[in-house]
Amino acid sequence: MTWIIDENGRARFRDAETPWQLGTDPARPEAGLWIDRRVDPAASDEIPASSVRLLPPPGTAFPPLAEVYSRGRDLIANLPQTADGQFGLNLCHRVVRSTSELVVCETIVTIQTDLLDSHPTLDLVSDAAGRPLPAVDGSGSTAPDATAGSPSSVAPPVATRLDETPRPSVCVLLLPPSDRGVAEDRSGAENRSGAENRSGAGGASAARPVCYRLLAEFLEKGVIRKARYWTCRWAEEPSEAAVAELYHQLLHIPLPLTP
Repeated sequence: MTWIIDENGRARFRDAETPWQLGTDPARPEAGLWIDRRVDPAASDEIPASSVRLLPPPGTAFPPLAEVYSRGRDLIANLPQTADGQFGLNLCHRVVRSTSELVVCETIVTIQTDLLDSHPTLDLVSDAAGRPLPAVDGSGSTAPDATAGSPSSVAPPVATRLDETPRPSVCVLLLPPSDRGVAEDRSGAENRSGAENRSGAGGASAARPVCYRLLAEFLEKGVIRKARYWTCRWAEEPSEAAVAELYHQLLHIPLPLTP
């Protein structure tokens, strides 16, 4: 149960005890992370389109990949800052759960800059519309308290079910509560996902384009900032109670000090 990096630099994770596989191209964070049931081994090795992708600031590109390696269930990619870049990026994809019914990958994003100051923006987007799950989005009674601090400085947690019909398995994107600017919901505004708003009249449970802005605060030289999110895929439609229970379990996973 480990990540395998092929001769083309693409990485796959397969667990022989479960029906899931994961795939990504570490040199292209914008291509995203793909999670689904294992395909026919005789089929193409191309990684299918991803449900969730990370995009760089508009008009820019991610730094080139300098190093990628696997460490058990972790895949670590290092994209250091270039001479004309705003920041360096480290990504860690960590498979934290893999059963016959559910697979969960935690993605930890770490950035820092050699500039005196910069204003990086990373967007977490999906080409599928998303439907918020109120059990953990701050409007339900089972949500953790995201208002312990100032309401203007704390962003609520996020749980979004992605509309991927006719894909048989179900993908849910989870983000922890965080300081404002570290995870900003831009799903209701014009965003860079390419998804169209199919929510109609709207409403708390309506489907809408998915776009969350990560780590968008002012960044000084020497400062390291981290953000994380979880991409979860169920074999069958989960109940909101099951999503809420998983969410609380994931919140107790400590954020590592190093990649």
